[in-house]
Amino acid sequence: MQGNSLKGWFRPTKTVLAAVLAVFAMAPFAMAEITHCATNRILSATSPGCQGVLPDLTGEIETDDPAAVVAITQTPPAATLLPLGTNEVQFTVTLIDQVTYTCSALVIVEDTLAPELTGLTNRTVEYPVAWEFDVPVASDLCSTTTVSVVETVTNATGLVSYTAQRVWEALDAAGNRTTATQTVSVVDTVAPEITHCPGNRVLGAGTNCLLVLPDLRGELVATDAGGGLSVSQSPAPGSELGFGEHLVSFTVRDDAGNTAGCTLTLTVGDLSAPVIVGVLTNVTLNAGTNCAAVLPDLTAQVVAVDCSPYSVTQNPVAGVELPLGTNLLTFTATDTNG
Repeated sequence: MQGNSLKGWFRPTKTVLAAVLAVFAMAPFAMAEITHCATNRILSATSPGCQGVLPDLTGEIETDDPAAVVAITQTPPAATLLPLGTNEVQFTVTLIDQVTYTCSALVIVEDTLAPELTGLTNRTVEYPVAWEFDVPVASDLCSTTTVSVVETVTNATGLVSYTAQRVWEALDAAGNRTTATQTVSVVDTVAPEITHCPGNRVLGAGTNCLLVLPDLRGELVATDAGGGLSVSQSPAPGSELGFGEHLVSFTVRDDAGNTAGCTLTLTVGDLSAPVIVGVLTNVTLNAGTNCAAVLPDLTAQVVAVDCSPYSVTQNPVAGVELPLGTNLLTFTATDTNG
């Protein structure tokens, strides 16, 4: 090349010049880098098999040149079911020059769902039917459960009607727990049964023409499943009743407030004989020519006390001739009741 100038040595051909121009026409190299990866997170196992559903986390990826990014993918893809524990999710950022960058995040799947308790419904039981609390059925998405009784409370105070309540707890292997309550109401809605009611009767009034009503409750016989019976009478014992028919009612009440009743008809009558209260005066009669005296009507001398109208008779009757001497007369007061 001696004696030749540089210009003479370098004679680019048409082909070489085109190649050089092509190199300078190419786009510059993409240099985008990942500035923020997806955040580590905890998922709850919510699907059958105790797995967590992986969400699409690619939207969390950030780069310093978003315009240079062609695609962002994650492995495993969204909607993948992840098992319990720690799972690594890898993200790949592809640039326009097919250069790729990667980062990863940890997704931890935990059992955070409480077990379920089923099979408990509140109940009403008629006394004295025997009963027991129901035992619930426990289910859990991820593990076996332990079922236990937390507490049992009741407001029973010896009465047949009361409420009892039991609280159950289910605990799974992850420490999640849930409770369920059953309430049992024991009721007595059956009325007592009266097996014998006091019968109808006639009772006599006293000297004041009134009857002091006796206590007839002891004659009533009743039974009840719950016991604790009380009997009331109306009119109440000790009430004064006049002549005629009276309805006497009896009510039997149990501890639950259920009642049964029956009645009797009580007739107040005048069952007492008149009482002669006046003092009769002896009478002396003069005999006639036949040596006998005609007995007059002396019933007007008789005074009696009675609740009913009465009449007085004498024996011997008026008009009878009495012989000489002492003669005994008998007076009888009879009321309209005989």
